[in-house]
Amino acid sequence: MSLEQHLLRKSSPDFARLIAYGFERNGQDYGYSAPILAGDFRAEISISAEGKLSGRVFELSSGTEYDNIHIPRQQGEFVNRVRTAYLNLLQDIVEHCFIPRPFVSEQANRLAQILYERYGDKPHFPWVKYPDFGVFKHRSNDKWYALCMYIERNKLIPKAEGKTDVLNLKADSKQIANLCRQDGIYPAYHMNKQHWISLILDDTLDDRNILALIAQSYALTASGAEKSVREGRKEWLIPANPKYFDIEKAFCQHREIPWKQSTAVAVNDILYMYVGAPRSAIMYKCLVTQTDLPYHGQHRHLNIKRVMNIRLLQSYAPHLFTLAKLKEFQVNAIRGPRNMPLSLREYIEKTAGG
Repeated sequence: MSLEQHLLRKSSPDFARLIAYGFERNGQDYGYSAPILAGDFRAEISISAEGKLSGRVFELSSGTEYDNIHIPRQQGEFVNRVRTAYLNLLQDIVEHCFIPRPFVSEQANRLAQILYERYGDKPHFPWVKYPDFGVFKHRSNDKWYALCMYIERNKLIPKAEGKTDVLNLKADSKQIANLCRQDGIYPAYHMNKQHWISLILDDTLDDRNILALIAQSYALTASGAEKSVREGRKEWLIPANPKYFDIEKAFCQHREIPWKQSTAVAVNDILYMYVGAPRSAIMYKCLVTQTDLPYHGQHRHLNIKRVMNIRLLQSYAPHLFTLAKLKEFQVNAIRGPRNMPLSLREYIEKTAGG
């Protein structure tokens, strides 16, 4: 792995920040040049549209490229001074222009974002010795339901080269043998192979298939109380009138907001929020996190006695689930909280993965 790859393996560029930093766009790439080591050398940095960074260092007195910094066996005092100055520049660019990601692979990071939206969980990194090992666990009982590890591929596939993100999940012990016949699924690395499996996160497996296995692992590791709550949760379709409250702005600023409470809504219920004209579409899926909170304010248009806190799980583009589409599921108006039709919920899950 090159100096640049190691530094950027868990981050992605914010191209607007690159421009603000001083990068110039050249076609699809972004370029930057800066002096290092008191101006004796010049570093030229290039970042592609895919986020790949490459760099070259030139000695100004001779005009030649100083490529010793990219040769690991070159460890003299002078080359290390140049290498350190170059790495310091790269680190500054990363800190100002790149977005940190929890994992290395694109698929692992996509899944991590979905788990946050679906369960509200972020990965924990409990081992100093293994900084690339992230655990997803239940808040109710601290049990793991997923472990993501960046390991050598040959730990699962003999003679395979390189490293990859791997996801360990708990599975029904009766299904493990059949699951491991699928490409991308293996007996668990470093865990009980009778109860856990390992999935390679290199897009061999589709996200939807992995999410189904994560849901099973989540259920198998949940506490008894959590299972009871989840099985008893209700799903609601509720209106949000933008004339009275700018919910789009609220969710841009906060992941969790207070909302007028309907009597029948309970903690852990799911709300699908229909935003009125001019949107006229279901735009948000939320989880009820608290109920029966007192409301001491006043609202010109609404009589509010109690509020609940709702956490954003997923956003939908306004063109996806319009009122015209809802009418195909016999939902002709949303004037107050109502039960979410199963057929509509299944359509939303199929269309948007939510």
